[in-house]
Amino acid sequence: MTKTQTVGVLALQGAFAEHCRHLEKAAAKLQKDVEVIEVRTPAELDKCEGLVIPGGESTAISLVAQRSAGMLEALRKFVTVDKKPTWGTCAGLILISSGIYDHKTEKQTLAGTPEIDAHGNKVADQTVSALFGGLDVVVSRNYFGRQLGSFIAPLKLSNFGASSTITDKDATFDAVFIRAPVVFKTLSDDVKVLAEVEDPSDTSKKLIVAVEQGHMMGTSFHPELSEDTRIHEIWLSKFL
Repeated sequence: MTKTQTVGVLALQGAFAEHCRHLEKAAAKLQKDVEVIEVRTPAELDKCEGLVIPGGESTAISLVAQRSAGMLEALRKFVTVDKKPTWGTCAGLILISSGIYDHKTEKQTLAGTPEIDAHGNKVADQTVSALFGGLDVVVSRNYFGRQLGSFIAPLKLSNFGASSTITDKDATFDAVFIRAPVVFKTLSDDVKVLAEVEDPSDTSKKLIVAVEQGHMMGTSFHPELSEDTRIHEIWLSKFL
């Protein structure tokens, strides 16, 4: 008899309910014995074999995690010490990254290295100081601008991996990008690029919007805002 696996969705802010529904549908299609739970406390996180960190507002998520007793430390342990399967989408990608690049000021800040102002004082970026880390990338937040700059782009599914439910090797997934980050830079050869899109301001330039490293996956887009569950199916197939 197979053991039921528990997958958590961080439910501090963002589209966690949609992720839960997609994971449940994906597990049913794969005939995997998976329980999906909403995670708000270290005790709930401790039950999980895998975790999805949803889109939303990265600063808000990090602040709520900091104010929830022991939650930020528990998340960091889950991701970087226990190395359990973790998938960050949009804001979730930011939180599992190793640093932030501001494309307007062209400044990069890595976790653990606070910026120094003109007076020699340390300036803490609240999101950078609350990064969970684990994924060796630097991201640029809100790269595509305001919500009016949202768009949908087709991404080749086979680049993400295989699932018994997907038989068409040329199948694409319509990815929804809303105030999305991009991966500005990879910091390790262990990071595998899964998907790129054209830069709207320079079509000769490609932007990294999905990556994988060991037990971690990060996507700039919101797979939970589509009716399509195939990215969730691939994640469950690969990591659990």
